[in-house]
Amino acid sequence: MAVAMPRGVMAAAAVMQGSRGGVDLPQRDITRVKNHLAKYYRKREETPPWER
Repeated sequence: MAVAMPRGVMAAAAVMQGSRGGVDLPQRDITRVKNHLAKYYRKREETPPWER
């Protein structure tokens, strides 16, 4: 069983917001990554940073 570490999810979300130089991905992939990370935020009953 895989376990997502909350701090890792937060770090990945920060990168998606431009932290640490951001990412160089096609827009469709950025949307997919953000949707995937948002699932983990919702499991913790939190709002992803890009939805605040």
